[in-house]
Amino acid sequence: MNLLNDIRILLTRWSTAFVLLGVLAVAMAGATLIEAGMNLQAARGIIYNAWWFDLLLLLLCVNFMLIGRRLNLWSRRRWGALLLHYGFVVILAGAFITHMWGEEGYMHIREGETARRMMTPDRKVQTLPFSVTLNRFTLHRYHGSQSPSSYESDVTIRYRDDVSHRKIYMNNIARVGGYRLYQSSYDPDEQGTILSVNHDPVGTAVSYAGYFLLIAGLIAALCQKGSRFRTLYAKLGKATLVVLFAGSSVVAVAAARPATPGGIAPETAERFGRLLLQSSDGRIEPVDSYASEILRKLYHRDSYGNLNANQVLAGILTDRQTWGREPILYIGQNPLPEEACFPDKYVSFDAMFDDRGDYRLKKQVETIYAKPPAHRTKPEQTLLKLDEKVNILYALLNGQMFPIFPVAGSQRWISPGDDRTEADTVLTPRLFAAFRNALTQTDPQAAGRALDAIRQYQQARTPSLQPLRIEAEILYNRADIFRISFRAYLILGGILLVTAYGGCSERTNAERRSPPGSFRSPYSSFSHCIRSDWDCAATSAATPPGRTLTNRWSTSLGQPYCRESFSPAGRNWPSRWPRCSAGSSCSYRT
Repeated sequence: MNLLNDIRILLTRWSTAFVLLGVLAVAMAGATLIEAGMNLQAARGIIYNAWWFDLLLLLLCVNFMLIGRRLNLWSRRRWGALLLHYGFVVILAGAFITHMWGEEGYMHIREGETARRMMTPDRKVQTLPFSVTLNRFTLHRYHGSQSPSSYESDVTIRYRDDVSHRKIYMNNIARVGGYRLYQSSYDPDEQGTILSVNHDPVGTAVSYAGYFLLIAGLIAALCQKGSRFRTLYAKLGKATLVVLFAGSSVVAVAAARPATPGGIAPETAERFGRLLLQSSDGRIEPVDSYASEILRKLYHRDSYGNLNANQVLAGILTDRQTWGREPILYIGQNPLPEEACFPDKYVSFDAMFDDRGDYRLKKQVETIYAKPPAHRTKPEQTLLKLDEKVNILYALLNGQMFPIFPVAGSQRWISPGDDRTEADTVLTPRLFAAFRNALTQTDPQAAGRALDAIRQYQQARTPSLQPLRIEAEILYNRADIFRISFRAYLILGGILLVTAYGGCSERTNAERRSPPGSFRSPYSSFSHCIRSDWDCAATSAATPPGRTLTNRWSTSLGQPYCRESFSPAGRNWPSRWPRCSAGSSCSYRT
């Protein structure tokens, strides 16, 4: 019994939680390294499917529950902390359920064939309660390249008495009978597909419930009465508005970009960003939004030197020679396969081709795409992302992937470099050529007239456009809300940290000035500062027979409390922790 009691006491300590979380972090870091060096299946076999990993998750669940019980959060109405504790418990429980009872595997189907079995990661064949028929597999490639841009499976799913036709592709999954089907890979001859199958309805629901509790706990912890956030906010008062204004001012200064030699004039870039474009999902959006998305995709930043996104995109579309040499393709921090290494983390488009004009990554990319995603290593995944960026830049340099010309009588828009078969698109190459020539001659007025002609062409063929919505989206892009919020929160956090540290320093100085053997609690909003325990002078409950009562002044709970414990170890009596009144006399424990 003593051993079990010692284990119970050990699992109620915060130090145990920190140790378990540290072990979990080390284990997951090791799994990441194994996945990078080998593949996901190896990481699952060595780490995630190991018995000790299950035990680790179980111990964390028990630890969080016991800590929540020891702190008596329910009786003290600490709803934020209570939801946070049990939110973590529910998330860990969901992960444990997924690991123990979740099912996953792959279905390999050829065109015209029907399958109702999947192969699990441990090479077992499992029969499914539905069948899938592959009607057609379609692979789309980047124009002028052999690299896939997207691929989809047109399937017929039969489940009980229901028959449905679905298209499965990236970010578009099929759900049937609690199972989820993802597009995973395809056969080298492009006549077959590989679908990933996942069945984990309980674990997924439990995990989402845990995320909900976690978010609710964070909100409650910030907003509940007596919280540190509300106390500090009340003390700061108008200083909060000053911080927000300062943050927005910093952003406004940082956003100002001077005109850069070699780039189009800022006023021309502004008019260029107001053109309309059809995105890949069919949405009509301003070029300003599309340019920002493209630059973040290729370069992982919002600007290139002193050039904004509109200037960069206009330069790529109109000056192939210059932008082919610019190191605008971000490789990243993850390593690439040895046969495809580059010295820097940025590389130019021209550097991706050898002296004969052959694509350096062609063989490696074809080999990687032939593998199921679960068997691809981290360097291989990084290589595929780089290949995607190369193909996007290749299309833009050739006037593609920029659909700004609507086709009359159709929902489709075309790019300046696309093949044109419609009779009313004869004018489109002339319109864009006029814009390109104006930029080459550095004539802003001619460039503005060319942009006005393109915009008139758009309005004449799409009269249903909503100018107010377009202007609102451009205004939203200019506001840069997230960057303003980041800087404002950073400055506000610094002020709160300095203020809290000042409160702790004041309390520490007060303690040092107090005569030995006595100290009167300041009971201020900064009483949560970590200090040694204090012995309360008064006794709030009778001592049970055969036990010694120790009253301690505790500041680890956010407010002053008199913590009662008994020796020998046993059940605390009473279970509540009576609050010390303001100014109660306490003696310092050396």
